[in-house]
Amino acid sequence: MNQKNKNMKYSVQFRKKALKLQSKEESYIEFRLN
Repeated sequence: MNQKNKNMKYSVQFRKKALKLQSKEESYIEFRLN
């Protein structure tokens, strides 16, 4: 049970990081295009 919660928390943090990186990349691309 505890291990499962740890894994879920980790995957949520990972997803947040990935989304942050993605939005950074997208804004960088938009900046280059403008």
